[in-house]
Amino acid sequence: MKLNRNHYFLIGLLLLFLGLQFRMVDTFVLNAQVSQVVRGQASSPGAQTVAFMQQFAPMQSMQLHAVQPPKFIGWILLSSGAVMVLQSFAMRRPG
Repeated sequence: MKLNRNHYFLIGLLLLFLGLQFRMVDTFVLNAQVSQVVRGQASSPGAQTVAFMQQFAPMQSMQLHAVQPPKFIGWILLSSGAVMVLQSFAMRRPG
């Protein structure tokens, strides 16, 4: 399947909206089930720190896992989405 103008435009819009989402939100908080999966699969030294902190902190506060993506990811998505939308305008119409 060959990508035409409409496909490039749709992909560009999706990247733009995803980039806006990453720029507007600082932290994504995962629900309890996903947090358990993340903690179960973590084998880095940070996982040992979380296990150590769970001994002293109340269980309610350590239940959810928060993810803070770097700021540059939003800019990368915004710029690549803008390039794809502009590229779609420069292409010929399908048909």
